[in-house]
Amino acid sequence: MLYLVCILTVQVVFGQGVPIEPAVSDERKDEVYDLIYLAWDFVFDQNDSALIYCQQALELSREYGFLRGESLSIEARGLYHENVRNDYDSASFYYFKAITFCEENDLPHTATLYHSIGAMFHNLDNYELAKKYYTISHDLGIQEGDSINQKQCLMNLASVHSSLGEYEEAERLFIACLEFDASHDLDYGCYANLGNMYVRMQLYQKAIPYLEKSTIEHPDNFLADANIRLLLDAKTGLKDTSGMQPYLLRADSYLRNRVEFRNTRLMLNSLSKYHEMAGNYEQALEYNKQSVTIHEEQLEKQKEEAVLNVEAAYQTQKIEDELHHQESLQRIYTYSGGVAFILILILSLLFAINRKKNKELSLQKKHLENTVDEKNVLLRETHHRIKNSFQLVSSLLYLQSENSANEEAKIAIKEAENRVRSMVLIHQKLYTSDQLIGIESKEYFTSLSEDIFESHQYQPEDLNYHLDIESMVLSVETITPLGLILNELIVNVLKHAFDSMTSDTNMIVTFKKAQDHLILSVADNGKGMDGNVRDGSFGISLMRALSKKIGGELNYSSASQTGTVATLLIKRFELLAN
Repeated sequence: MLYLVCILTVQVVFGQGVPIEPAVSDERKDEVYDLIYLAWDFVFDQNDSALIYCQQALELSREYGFLRGESLSIEARGLYHENVRNDYDSASFYYFKAITFCEENDLPHTATLYHSIGAMFHNLDNYELAKKYYTISHDLGIQEGDSINQKQCLMNLASVHSSLGEYEEAERLFIACLEFDASHDLDYGCYANLGNMYVRMQLYQKAIPYLEKSTIEHPDNFLADANIRLLLDAKTGLKDTSGMQPYLLRADSYLRNRVEFRNTRLMLNSLSKYHEMAGNYEQALEYNKQSVTIHEEQLEKQKEEAVLNVEAAYQTQKIEDELHHQESLQRIYTYSGGVAFILILILSLLFAINRKKNKELSLQKKHLENTVDEKNVLLRETHHRIKNSFQLVSSLLYLQSENSANEEAKIAIKEAENRVRSMVLIHQKLYTSDQLIGIESKEYFTSLSEDIFESHQYQPEDLNYHLDIESMVLSVETITPLGLILNELIVNVLKHAFDSMTSDTNMIVTFKKAQDHLILSVADNGKGMDGNVRDGSFGISLMRALSKKIGGELNYSSASQTGTVATLLIKRFELLAN
């Protein structure tokens, strides 16, 4: 996990080119700032009341002629739409509106606003746009003398490059951030991000000094205990348990406080993997069970919140409509009092005529939304139960393989476990996404491939692989046999294609739509096959049977020492969306 820095500050900047605002008393400024702080608090609490305080701060700033307060109020409204409503179009509108306002009034606040836009695109995983706006923010921060913003941008730019796999540039920027002499409370997050990047690069020894610094208990390091899970991951990678007892005690204390669901699950998963590495299997299993329990509690809480959010969304929409109405009236008053009066009469008349009709439509809409929500809850619960049943089977297979002394039997059980996990993954994605009857191919095949490579390691070196997956939404009836077939093909490559792994060994998985059919291919540059495929094996028989189900035709082409290409042509499928 990368710690994204988006710190909101009300800064007073002195310097050349800064305008002199109309005389506003400190008491009036504090009155505006208090409203903005309240709006921010409600934004972080995911509370729609934030919108009320944004509007109050805006109106008061205009009344006092406080330009700085007006720009901050507009920005806070953008934060509300981004973080509470997840309405990124509206968020972008208000961010750029605030930027235009600052530029027109020569206010030194544009660097922070561009940083907010970069953070929004960063959270959306749009790394190119995030990089663009962070860079603009950093350059403006230099011009405005905003050292805190410069350091935030360095850290977030490093995070973006790390997410893009550009580790060398990410490392340079992380080091530059740590060497930047400003706001050293940000260094702890930088230590965590840099160490976590090294863990992903499997440079565990290099990661540990930074991760140890990220866990230092200090008033400025409010994520000190949360960062322990990153240190656990590094130690697990090194298979090193030395010096970890104090950290394990702190991790247990952290869990007892029952912080936010996601961070609790991440800590439990890291502890489970660490204890499994250390040979403490009972403890590892206990942490794993707690993780599953936390996940189920989170789902239950989400169901309860969904019911409450229907009413909150309705009330918020009423507030939003009223605020837009007030802004429209204010613009009309600017043109002419007489015209405004006539327009108000027209709007009042239209409102009276349409009020009854709108009320009826609103009730019908609410009834339909409630009906859809009820059906979605039932469908999610069904997928959840199916996933839990498959997960139970997978766990039983795992326990059986761990207790088996026969290596061939362990491999066979492991393959069966992986087949079950491919179906677990389908139902897990169904009940955790808005699309309840279909699976997005690119996300599913990527997750499935990663899962297979994590659970099947027949040789000490990793196999290089590349996925070229066309994004489309397929029905469960189509994606299930495809996932099982892809599982068999990848496992066959891992088991049979290479005598040993080198930097040149490679596998390419391709999935695309061509006219009226789909094509799935798995190609390797291994030793190839001298003869025909053995149809008698269980894996081949399974693939043949699954291929018939989707009107597929599975073919192999191979030459000695040049590799093998397995191609599945699918003629019968259900495409829900491209």
